Amino acid sequence: MPPSRFSRPKLSGTVTVRRFQQPQLETVVKISKGELSEGLEAIASRVGLGSSSSTDEHTIDLCLVDEQELALMGKLVDKGVYYLSGGVLLPTHESVAVCHSASNIGGSGASSGRVLAPDCAVLWAFDPRMLLHRPLNNRSPETPYRLQCAVKALQQCERANDILPAELLGPLSLNMDGSMQRDLQPDPAKVSSKNRARWIPARCARADEVYSFHAPESYRDFIERGVALTSLKSDVYCNEETSSVAARLSVGAVVDASVKVLQGVGCLRRDSTVSHTDVPLFAYCLVRPPGHHCTSSQPSGFCLLNNVAVAAAQLRQQRSVTSTSGMPRIAILDLDVHFGEGSASFVEGIGDPQTLLYLSLHRYDKQKFYPFDQRGDSAYVGRVNNSESPPKGCICNVAVHTNANNPTLCEHVISDHLMNGVLEEIFLPRLEAFQPDVVLVSLGFDAAYGDPLGKMAVENGFASVIARLKHWCIEEGRIVGLVVVLEGGYNPTSVAQGAVTVGLALSLPQTDSTVQPFLQEHLPRVWADLRQRQMRQLRDWRQAQKERVEEVATETAAAPTEDGISRVALPPEQVADDAELLGRHRRWCASLISRVLQTHREALNAVA
Repeated sequence: MPPSRFSRPKLSGTVTVRRFQQPQLETVVKISKGELSEGLEAIASRVGLGSSSSTDEHTIDLCLVDEQELALMGKLVDKGVYYLSGGVLLPTHESVAVCHSASNIGGSGASSGRVLAPDCAVLWAFDPRMLLHRPLNNRSPETPYRLQCAVKALQQCERANDILPAELLGPLSLNMDGSMQRDLQPDPAKVSSKNRARWIPARCARADEVYSFHAPESYRDFIERGVALTSLKSDVYCNEETSSVAARLSVGAVVDASVKVLQGVGCLRRDSTVSHTDVPLFAYCLVRPPGHHCTSSQPSGFCLLNNVAVAAAQLRQQRSVTSTSGMPRIAILDLDVHFGEGSASFVEGIGDPQTLLYLSLHRYDKQKFYPFDQRGDSAYVGRVNNSESPPKGCICNVAVHTNANNPTLCEHVISDHLMNGVLEEIFLPRLEAFQPDVVLVSLGFDAAYGDPLGKMAVENGFASVIARLKHWCIEEGRIVGLVVVLEGGYNPTSVAQGAVTVGLALSLPQTDSTVQPFLQEHLPRVWADLRQRQMRQLRDWRQAQKERVEEVATETAAAPTEDGISRVALPPEQVADDAELLGRHRRWCASLISRVLQTHREALNAVA
């Protein structure tokens, strides 16, 4: 009888070990019984790393990790690719390569059309101290590497000199050994004459700003003394000092960006002689930790403070500073793959649907996807406790029930096409009716193809949605501010790709040749992955069937019977071709949008 195809992984052979830090040098190492044949120090020396010194408190011990910088717990497998984290970056290797293929993002994919100058002033916010908030045990996907890759990819993209402020064009101030200069070093020489980018100086949010949403009794020690938060859920971590600084820097950046953008809105509405090419209406906040899961008193989902909620609260408090007449009308548009229960609770808590609106497109799976909150359902339109007249429509959810891993229903997936359709047919009409002064976008790249948590199929959808929103904010005489705030996204490559394409879409005209390729809808690549998986399973099934037939023949010493063959399980379902799936996907998207609109109408009528 031939050997079964259901064999154990090969634990002897060779593996590739790459340095986790950039540039990613690599070497080949032999393994035996799932273990390295040589020590980490020897391997480290070949990829430009030195082992940590016992006298240097800033360095981290060498550790073998996966691509998310999560410590490896099991056996190594032949032909596998692994990463070496920690140690000290040796100076002789510092300028060899770049992060992933980031130098090609926004570069070689450009079409042969016209290269245009930036058409608007964009505010940018980032501080390298946000990278010092990191999980001590390397077991969280929310690592500094996400944001570090995003910033490096932006610095290395083809149009960096046209779209980035001088402060972002210089090298990162965070050194690989853990030490860090306090400020980014501007590099004005790299800024092109076309550049309209503006920089938001970093600052930690004040306690009174944080307390405009968060409960002082839960956060006082963390905010005022840097003490690590305790009694946390398993999906969030917090360190002494560095986590408090990172979280307050994130909040401070989003608050300042929102205030400056709303000031720009007031300025342009009062004075028709000024233009959005000179006065910023748009901002891009590259921040972490994320915030939209965090409620007023409970950190959750990698979130310590709710950046967007605090910013919205500050806009409501600083009406005289932002120079808008009356209470500003603020829309929070949540495009993370997860429902942002923290931001939604802020909107509900205010209970003023005339001036505050929360919209969200997210994976829901009938409340079986994180955060498992019933308020994420499409039928939920908002409620305020102890109110005789609950707000009508302060919540606008598009909850998606997905089946990306089901061969017969894999068209049920969040894609570029669905994101564009939901924006055009649901969110923009709601925004048009709401007439916001500013839209705060919680943008998570965890709906991206390849994300280990979202497991969806978005690629160009992030850029196309932001490009469309930007155009909507200034079309037909409309003057609306737009602040884009980074939330989730746990595949560093996808985060880098998304960060660059969104930065380009926010800064450049839609007709620019660099932007146009990122406005095209991609066929969901999860289909090809699933098709390959099912074909492998079919091959395994056929081998198992063959082995079963031979087993029956051996047992009976005669030709196998139909009964013997029938005891083998049915073959795995195969995946339809892309053309058929695309047609089914488009019909499913149209049906979903239609159902959600009907659900919203019924829900709003029910609370009228």
